[in-house]
Amino acid sequence: MAQKVKKEASAPPKAEAKTKAKKAALKGTHSHKERRSASEAKDTSALKAAQISWEKRPRIYKLDHYAIIKVPWLTDVKANKHWVKRAVKKLYDIDTAKVNALIRPDGEKKAYVQLAPNYELWMLPTQLGASNLSVAG
Repeated sequence: MAQKVKKEASAPPKAEAKTKAKKAALKGTHSHKERRSASEAKDTSALKAAQISWEKRPRIYKLDHYAIIKVPWLTDVKANKHWVKRAVKKLYDIDTAKVNALIRPDGEKKAYVQLAPNYELWMLPTQLGASNLSVAG
């Protein structure tokens, strides 16, 4: 007599769906995407050639000179030292050697501008157009 081989009882369809869902949850949502080998990857040389390098892009200044310098010594919090130096040059026509900046406890940014060596302190009021300012010194 031929022996009958017992078939293993397969899990019901609901149980299979649950185990598949558990596996998918453990793997993550991005596990079903196709993976490409290096030879199948798209050629990115054309895309890279179309991009402009950082050195050749025009700079975008989000603040104009009047927004950078609110009042003397107080500047916008977002402005950096380079922007403050450029704003002082444009507004007051003064060359600066160095800019020190700090943020005060009340949240305002204060900037100290060191004048270039070719400027004297006594020349500053006349350069700014305020002849009635007195310079202590």
